[in-house]
Amino acid sequence: MIKLEIIKFFKSKSLIYLLTTLISKASVFIIIPVSAIFLSTENFSDFGIIFPTITLMTIASSFGLGSFILKKISELGNNQIAKVLSSSISFWVIFNFSFFAIIAAISFFFFKEKFNVILLTTGCFTFNSILVFNTSQYQLFDSNFKFFIFSSVVKFLYGLEILIFFIIKDVDLILILITFFVTSFILFLISIYDNLKNIKFVWINPLKSDYNIVKFCFPLFLNSILAYLLFINSRVILDYFNFITYSSIFSLCYSFSAILTIIYATFTSLYVPKIFTNEAKVLKKINQINESLSYSTLFGSVLILIIFKFYTDFALETDDYKNTSLYTAIFLSSQFIYIYYITKVDFLILKNKTMELLYINLIMALSSISLNFICFYLFGPSGVFFSIILLQFLLAFLVGTRVKIRSNYKTVLFSFMCMVFILSVSLIDSYFVYFCALFSVIFLLYFKKQVIIQTLFFLNEKNSIH
Repeated sequence: MIKLEIIKFFKSKSLIYLLTTLISKASVFIIIPVSAIFLSTENFSDFGIIFPTITLMTIASSFGLGSFILKKISELGNNQIAKVLSSSISFWVIFNFSFFAIIAAISFFFFKEKFNVILLTTGCFTFNSILVFNTSQYQLFDSNFKFFIFSSVVKFLYGLEILIFFIIKDVDLILILITFFVTSFILFLISIYDNLKNIKFVWINPLKSDYNIVKFCFPLFLNSILAYLLFINSRVILDYFNFITYSSIFSLCYSFSAILTIIYATFTSLYVPKIFTNEAKVLKKINQINESLSYSTLFGSVLILIIFKFYTDFALETDDYKNTSLYTAIFLSSQFIYIYYITKVDFLILKNKTMELLYINLIMALSSISLNFICFYLFGPSGVFFSIILLQFLLAFLVGTRVKIRSNYKTVLFSFMCMVFILSVSLIDSYFVYFCALFSVIFLLYFKKQVIIQTLFFLNEKNSIH
């Protein structure tokens, strides 16, 4: 029976989502090492901020519209698709080009020496953001091939372009950003053509839209920008006080822990449309989804610790990066609290409570800056790492008080146990301990395989509205 279910999984859309995420994330493993070899120290430091900025600000300028499309199309049905997408495109044009103009003006008058870099970076995430329209549509309508194209191709091409620079041995920061800009612009034109070809577009004033698009989306735009502030402020503090080594360790640990988003993206790609189309059924399954995701994340965390250990021992010659597994484990363990958050936050969007989500992230942003400074002065630069877990607990508490689901204590307890396990393993920086932990988790996965398979196939059921 289980064998048949596994075979069915390999024929399902779950595998498409997994491969899509892997391909988009894999580009990072080309971009980071190649750019490190050929860029100057100053340019590489700038690039270390620019590349995550393009990704995170793409989300900031599109998250609200992607959620709006998922919610409204599933709510109103096929007969309203053209109007929903027309409203979204109209709002996208107004918001993103205003966004572009404001950033361009600020950089011209106050950061003229970085004007070209800022303009190219802003163009990249502005053009990338419209791809979310296509991704959201095809995610909802189970069009796997087009979902693959619009959710993976940009990052994949970024990686190939960097690889070409490696071959020709001629690269600088501006050249990288110009190629990223051109790639984003080409995909932007394809995306616009795809939207206009499939719908009868009519300009709709967002302020007069029947769907209250501004009221729904604008808090989510601001929310995403606050989330970016949460990501960046820890590193800025370390840079400001000239703790360059800790800043580099922070970036390295964050990059390795971000690999776990491969798991999250696969689950949430299946999970989000299900929420918007069948809330009651998902509510009954929410704890099983959390449990299953925790098992997979526990396995991924131990595996990443092993990879990180190999990477720092053999790829990095300097001793500065050695024995930093604990810092990576702090990032990895905090992901278990993030699971608690990510599987509930969409319910606030579903209930049109986007302002509540904005307030939560505003509290988080202010708390993050304050807590980072307090921990920095009390414990030194390493205190910035430990503030991450405290912030994640605050985030889980704030969301948990707004989205109440029965039997949550079991999920919280299990997540806490996973956190303790990962931190405990990392305290003894040993290959032997890591591999023993990995075998223990594999043994656990074997006995819990039925839970994971059942969850996968619940998420993989047909959830489109056509």
